[in-house]
Amino acid sequence: MKKHKVRPHERFVMPKNYELILSGVEEEIRDLVDVLNKNGYETVASCSGHSKMMGNIALKDGRELMIIENYNKARKVEKLLIAEGLYRPLNE
Repeated sequence: MKKHKVRPHERFVMPKNYELILSGVEEEIRDLVDVLNKNGYETVASCSGHSKMMGNIALKDGRELMIIENYNKARKVEKLLIAEGLYRPLNE
């Protein structure tokens, strides 16, 4: 699996209207989106899931973070992804 390393020159440059942009992010995930952006992981889209599905945060580099309700549900999703051949454990 390719590791993504943030280099200092790739740090997110806050646009002048960053607070306005951030205010459009759903409250449930706003702090997480903010921390990601401020630490060099620029986000381009996000959804909290509206208590109906998993949330997600799309990064500018093409990766997507899934937000799963709890540890046990995350392990079930992981097992499903492995069974479908969409994910391979890092220790293999």
